[in-house]
Amino acid sequence: MTDGRCALIGAELVCACGFGTDACIRDLYAGKDAFVPVDRFATEHLPAKLAGTVPGLRTKGNSSLCLPLLEFLAPSVAELPESTPVLVASTVGEIDRLYDPMRRCTLNLLLEDALNVFHKNKGRIISAACASTNAAIDRARRMILSGMCETVIVAACDLVSEFAFSGFASIGAMTDGMARPYDRNRSGLLLGEGAGILILASEKAAVHHEVPAWIAGSGMSGDALHITAPRPDGAELEAAIRRALGTVPPEEIGAIVGHGTGTKYNDEMEINAIRRIFGDKIPLASAKGACGHTLGASGMIQAVLAVETLRRKSLFPQTGLETPEPGAEQMVSRKEQTAAGQYVLSLNSGFGGLNAAVLLEAQP
Repeated sequence: MTDGRCALIGAELVCACGFGTDACIRDLYAGKDAFVPVDRFATEHLPAKLAGTVPGLRTKGNSSLCLPLLEFLAPSVAELPESTPVLVASTVGEIDRLYDPMRRCTLNLLLEDALNVFHKNKGRIISAACASTNAAIDRARRMILSGMCETVIVAACDLVSEFAFSGFASIGAMTDGMARPYDRNRSGLLLGEGAGILILASEKAAVHHEVPAWIAGSGMSGDALHITAPRPDGAELEAAIRRALGTVPPEEIGAIVGHGTGTKYNDEMEINAIRRIFGDKIPLASAKGACGHTLGASGMIQAVLAVETLRRKSLFPQTGLETPEPGAEQMVSRKEQTAAGQYVLSLNSGFGGLNAAVLLEAQP
């Protein structure tokens, strides 16, 4: 494990709640959901009819729906040197170009567009399923702490596509109702889409910047159990959390921004892991009840919410919650919860048993 921290000196976000971090934070703290009927492709044969799509998102010619999202984010990194590395987190990239006659990798297409739009000359894709953003943050932190670079751009983008929609439907992971993370009667996820940027910097490079939060730790692990199902006891997620905590005592964590997909197995596994480390009273919430499961971009939304939680000392309400899952009754709430302490934890778990945890620390 790499010890040390790096600064978060910039962030921007797009999700179904709207364009910009302010719009997303406002609706998520208001407990609103942003689900609308899908009109990009036929859903009559699929169990779900709703998704968290970005309002007003349209293609430009033959380009991907990712392009206008990247263009919105670009001003956030315009002043950074061309040589600043870009880590692009995504599960499937520009999947809306899957049937492009050139038959090119949709992840590579996303990377190329991101570098062109951001005017940067080097980068790579971090594709760790739904743990992609937290995995990218972990990689960026290690790059900075090792002295490899002073600043790293972490970007993320994933879309609501027919490919992803039908894929989740085929494994029975989607609900025909509403997404209800950590709810006893949850019946599956609803998809969402999102894109965002985090700018991470060394302590030296951050001297002349406002620092809303620090990345104080990160950890990853792998279940090595099943292609989609997580390890039920949450042991490997627990391992990732403990790596992220390092020497920080669990009682100093004020809240957890969880993965919380609203599926039976993910939420059960996550609650098991959390209870073994923190007991059953730590505040917990997932953004997916409001804006959907944004795949590889999930951790981007969570990072922005974690920073806001540190600023407000208050965790956003759990949208969609009716009856908490047994064992989580004192963790989740339909109302905002006090988040005491200097730290907030963000958790991601993805297909293939990929787990990634990021520890954020408030600026003193």
